[in-house]
Amino acid sequence: MKRLSSVALLSFLLFACQKDLSYQEEGGVSGGVNSPAIAAPSDSSAAYYVKFKSGKELEQFNFNTKALLSDAGNAKSLVLQASANADNVKKESIRLYLTFLSGSPVEGTYKQGDPEFKYLVSGSYNPADANFTYSAGLNPATELPLSITITSITNGVIKGSFKGAFYKHDLTTGILTSDYNNYSEGEFNLPIY
Repeated sequence: MKRLSSVALLSFLLFACQKDLSYQEEGGVSGGVNSPAIAAPSDSSAAYYVKFKSGKELEQFNFNTKALLSDAGNAKSLVLQASANADNVKKESIRLYLTFLSGSPVEGTYKQGDPEFKYLVSGSYNPADANFTYSAGLNPATELPLSITITSITNGVIKGSFKGAFYKHDLTTGILTSDYNNYSEGEFNLPIY
């Protein structure tokens, strides 16, 4: 279990800090899901989003919406992300991470703590606060393990759902606390880059 926690933390840190090249490139990027090259959807009026329920409130993030698929050696990394506001300097945002240690993303359900160690699941919610953030998939003793379901990967768009506990991470001390928010009824509809 300690090895899994260490690898999950390393994976989270590696992919959470990756450079986002999507603003620097036009059109499609090679390495997409189910195809050697998938062009990003050209319909800019499409309603891409990540939405979820936190407590009783429904949150919907419609800005900086994208699914980033990249190679990391033999592994594949899929980052699903969205921001609450285009003008928010601190970027209230959510990111879901799927790292496939073998294979590529396909339709199915992926749960935190895969016993066969074929993939890692994690997530982060940035409430636009310099003192804390929320993380899922890093705490081995979780109340509600993070679960991400991919329901379709079609025409450069990925759709699905998610749910799980996101634990408060105190950025001033570096401590991952036992306080958590349960994110339920999560859905995503994102263009793949």
